[in-house]
Amino acid sequence: MSQKKALEERLSNQGQQGKDEPTVNVARDEDERDSTFMVSSPENHSGEWILDSACSYHMWRNKHLFSRLEEFDEGVVLMGNDDVSEIKGIGTIHLKMHNGVVKTLTEVRYVPDLKKNLFSLGVLESSGYKIIMHGGVLRAICGALVVLRGTRIGNLYFLDESQLLVQQLSPKA
Repeated sequence: MSQKKALEERLSNQGQQGKDEPTVNVARDEDERDSTFMVSSPENHSGEWILDSACSYHMWRNKHLFSRLEEFDEGVVLMGNDDVSEIKGIGTIHLKMHNGVVKTLTEVRYVPDLKKNLFSLGVLESSGYKIIMHGGVLRAICGALVVLRGTRIGNLYFLDESQLLVQQLSPKA
Protein backbone atom coordinates (compact mmCIF):
# COMPACT_ATOMS: atom_id res chain seq x y z
CA MET A 1 0.00 0.00 0.00
CA SER A 2 1.36 3.43 -0.91
CA GLN A 3 2.14 6.04 1.75
CA LYS A 4 -0.64 8.26 0.41
CA LYS A 5 -3.21 5.44 0.56
CA ALA A 6 -2.13 4.49 4.09
CA LEU A 7 -2.45 8.09 5.28
CA GLU A 8 -5.84 8.52 3.58
CA GLU A 9 -7.05 5.33 5.29
CA ARG A 10 -5.84 6.54 8.71
CA LEU A 11 -7.55 9.90 8.21
CA SER A 12 -10.83 8.31 7.09
CA ASN A 13 -10.89 6.23 10.29
CA GLN A 14 -10.37 9.31 12.43
CA GLY A 15 -13.86 9.24 13.92
CA GLN A 16 -13.45 5.68 15.22
CA GLN A 17 -12.05 6.54 18.64
CA GLY A 18 -10.38 3.84 20.66
CA LYS A 19 -9.32 1.75 17.67
CA ASP A 20 -5.95 3.41 17.17
CA GLU A 21 -4.13 3.05 20.46
CA PRO A 22 -0.74 4.66 20.89
CA THR A 23 2.30 2.47 20.72
CA VAL A 24 5.31 3.24 22.87
CA ASN A 25 8.80 1.80 22.61
CA VAL A 26 11.41 2.48 25.30
CA ALA A 27 15.20 2.60 24.94
CA ARG A 28 17.59 3.18 27.85
CA ASP A 29 21.25 4.03 27.82
CA GLU A 30 23.80 1.69 29.39
CA ASP A 31 23.71 3.22 32.87
CA GLU A 32 19.87 3.25 32.89
CA ARG A 33 19.80 6.99 33.63
CA ASP A 34 18.34 8.32 30.39
CA SER A 35 15.31 6.94 28.62
CA THR A 36 13.92 7.71 25.19
CA PHE A 37 10.34 6.89 24.33
CA MET A 38 9.11 6.55 20.75
CA VAL A 39 5.39 7.27 20.34
CA SER A 40 3.51 6.57 17.14
CA SER A 41 -0.15 6.61 16.07
CA PRO A 42 -1.54 8.49 19.07
CA GLU A 43 -5.29 8.63 19.66
CA ASN A 44 -7.10 10.73 17.07
CA HIS A 45 -3.84 10.95 15.14
CA SER A 46 -2.70 13.81 17.35
CA GLY A 47 0.89 12.91 16.46
CA GLU A 48 0.42 13.87 12.82
CA TRP A 49 1.83 17.14 11.56
CA ILE A 50 0.21 19.35 8.95
CA LEU A 51 2.87 21.19 6.94
CA ASP A 52 1.57 24.75 7.01
CA SER A 53 2.83 27.71 4.98
CA ALA A 54 0.65 30.19 6.92
CA CYS A 55 1.82 29.12 10.39
CA SER A 56 4.29 31.43 12.16
CA TYR A 57 5.67 28.75 14.52
CA HIS A 58 5.73 25.00 14.93
CA MET A 59 2.77 24.28 17.23
CA TRP A 60 2.05 21.11 19.21
CA ARG A 61 -1.05 20.23 21.24
CA ASN A 62 0.10 17.69 23.85
CA LYS A 63 2.37 18.98 26.65
CA HIS A 64 3.28 15.50 27.87
CA LEU A 65 5.10 14.69 24.64
CA PHE A 66 7.58 17.59 24.68
CA SER A 67 11.12 16.51 25.56
CA ARG A 68 11.57 19.95 27.17
CA LEU A 69 8.82 22.46 27.94
CA GLU A 70 8.83 25.84 29.66
CA GLU A 71 5.22 26.53 30.63
CA PHE A 72 3.78 30.05 30.95
CA ASP A 73 0.42 31.83 30.79
CA GLU A 74 1.07 34.59 28.32
CA GLY A 75 0.79 34.91 24.59
CA VAL A 76 -1.79 34.01 22.00
CA VAL A 77 -1.84 32.85 18.42
CA LEU A 78 -4.43 34.03 15.89
CA MET A 79 -5.84 31.06 14.01
CA GLY A 80 -6.93 31.06 10.36
CA ASN A 81 -10.59 31.50 11.32
CA ASP A 82 -9.71 34.56 13.49
CA ASP A 83 -10.12 32.60 16.74
CA VAL A 84 -7.50 33.24 19.40
CA SER A 85 -5.77 30.30 21.09
CA GLU A 86 -3.54 30.65 24.12
CA ILE A 87 0.12 29.68 23.95
CA LYS A 88 0.80 27.80 27.18
CA GLY A 89 4.51 27.17 26.74
CA ILE A 90 7.48 26.74 24.45
CA GLY A 91 9.77 23.76 24.13
CA THR A 92 11.58 21.09 22.17
CA ILE A 93 10.31 18.06 20.27
CA HIS A 94 12.36 15.29 18.64
CA LEU A 95 11.02 13.58 15.51
CA LYS A 96 12.39 10.45 13.89
CA MET A 97 11.91 11.01 10.17
CA HIS A 98 11.03 8.51 7.44
CA ASN A 99 14.74 7.93 6.72
CA GLY A 100 15.65 7.28 10.38
CA VAL A 101 17.25 10.67 10.99
CA VAL A 102 16.19 12.39 14.22
CA LYS A 103 15.28 16.06 13.86
CA THR A 104 15.09 18.43 16.82
CA LEU A 105 12.40 21.10 16.65
CA THR A 106 13.07 23.99 19.01
CA GLU A 107 10.85 26.88 20.04
CA VAL A 108 7.74 24.77 19.44
CA ARG A 109 4.67 26.47 20.89
CA TYR A 110 2.45 24.44 23.20
CA VAL A 111 -1.13 25.29 22.14
CA PRO A 112 -3.57 22.86 23.79
CA ASP A 113 -6.60 24.12 21.78
CA LEU A 114 -5.19 22.79 18.49
CA LYS A 115 -6.93 19.91 16.75
CA LYS A 116 -3.81 19.07 14.70
CA ASN A 117 -0.13 19.82 15.12
CA LEU A 118 1.23 22.47 12.78
CA PHE A 119 4.70 22.37 11.24
CA SER A 120 5.70 25.84 10.01
CA LEU A 121 7.12 25.86 6.50
CA GLY A 122 8.02 29.53 7.02
CA VAL A 123 10.33 28.58 9.89
CA LEU A 124 12.03 26.03 7.61
CA GLU A 125 12.38 28.45 4.72
CA SER A 126 13.79 31.20 6.93
CA SER A 127 16.35 28.66 8.20
CA GLY A 128 17.68 28.17 4.67
CA TYR A 129 15.65 25.20 3.44
CA LYS A 130 14.14 25.20 -0.03
CA ILE A 131 10.49 24.10 -0.15
CA ILE A 132 9.28 22.37 -3.33
CA MET A 133 5.72 21.17 -3.94
CA HIS A 134 5.05 19.10 -7.03
CA GLY A 135 2.83 16.16 -7.91
CA GLY A 136 1.26 15.90 -4.45
CA VAL A 137 4.62 15.71 -2.67
CA LEU A 138 6.26 18.45 -0.61
CA ARG A 139 10.01 18.35 -0.06
CA ALA A 140 12.21 20.50 2.16
CA ILE A 141 15.71 20.48 0.71
CA CYS A 142 19.05 21.53 2.16
CA GLY A 143 21.70 21.47 -0.57
CA ALA A 144 21.01 18.22 -2.41
CA LEU A 145 19.51 16.44 0.61
CA VAL A 146 15.75 16.00 1.12
CA VAL A 147 15.39 16.49 4.88
CA LEU A 148 11.60 16.46 5.10
CA ARG A 149 8.84 15.05 2.95
CA GLY A 150 5.07 15.44 3.00
CA THR A 151 2.14 14.00 1.07
CA ARG A 152 -0.91 15.98 -0.06
CA ILE A 153 -4.30 14.69 1.06
CA GLY A 154 -7.02 16.95 -0.30
CA ASN A 155 -5.36 20.34 -0.12
CA LEU A 156 -3.30 19.70 3.01
CA TYR A 157 0.24 18.34 3.18
CA PHE A 158 0.94 15.86 5.99
CA LEU A 159 4.45 15.09 7.20
CA ASP A 160 5.41 11.60 5.99
CA GLU A 161 6.15 8.77 8.40
CA SER A 162 7.54 10.53 11.42
CA GLN A 163 7.61 9.25 14.97
CA LEU A 164 7.78 11.39 18.04
CA LEU A 165 10.75 10.78 20.34
CA VAL A 166 10.30 11.86 23.93
CA GLN A 167 13.47 11.94 25.97
CA GLN A 168 12.99 11.71 29.69
CA LEU A 169 15.97 12.17 31.99
CA SER A 170 15.86 10.25 35.22
CA PRO A 171 17.29 11.78 38.42
CA LYS A 172 21.08 11.52 38.62
CA ALA A 173 22.34 9.59 41.62
